Amino acid sequence: MKDVRTGIRLLSISALAALSLCGPAGRVSAGEMVRFVRAVNGNTVVVDRSGTEETLALIGVVTPDPKDKKKEVSSFGGWARDFLGEFLKDQFVMIESDPKVKKPNAAGNRLAYLYRSRDAAFVNLKMISEGYGIALARIEFSKLKQFEEAENQAKVNAVGLWGDRAGEAAHWGSGEANQAKRIGHTGPGGRGGWVRGWYYSSR
Repeated sequence: MKDVRTGIRLLSISALAALSLCGPAGRVSAGEMVRFVRAVNGNTVVVDRSGTEETLALIGVVTPDPKDKKKEVSSFGGWARDFLGEFLKDQFVMIESDPKVKKPNAAGNRLAYLYRSRDAAFVNLKMISEGYGIALARIEFSKLKQFEEAENQAKVNAVGLWGDRAGEAAHWGSGEANQAKRIGHTGPGGRGGWVRGWYYSSR
């Protein structure tokens, strides 16, 4: 087991070196490497920093709550949490801060961008591009435009929240209100509305 962990650490260091050599389009600033422990939900993780656990929230990502009282919402929230957990299983991640994000979230958790050490995959963006969450425009952050473009593409591709498969999470009723929930009705201002029984407001 020790040899395996050592191997993972070496891969992590190699990946970090590769990140530092990325061109302008994929540049990642030097950050702290930590071990992923578990996913709390689709936009919150617990990491191990030299033996001390810390909870981090993904900058710019909002996902359904797996503990929501509505079955359709909690089901998809569980999918988002499980996807994130599997994506980062047995991995180290690099934490990157955003100079525009100065404060922790409402739960007191530090907000961060995460990059998977194995391949430098951008975790925050992955959750949106795969349709497990939406871009949170309620706070100011540097990558908002990129996240909103990824969200729009997820809608075009009909994946995750925006895809037919999400209907498996719950039994949908009939009527205009439920139809709006199925297709993702946009509310006032264009950045909030119903999707899969979940009312989201990103502004």
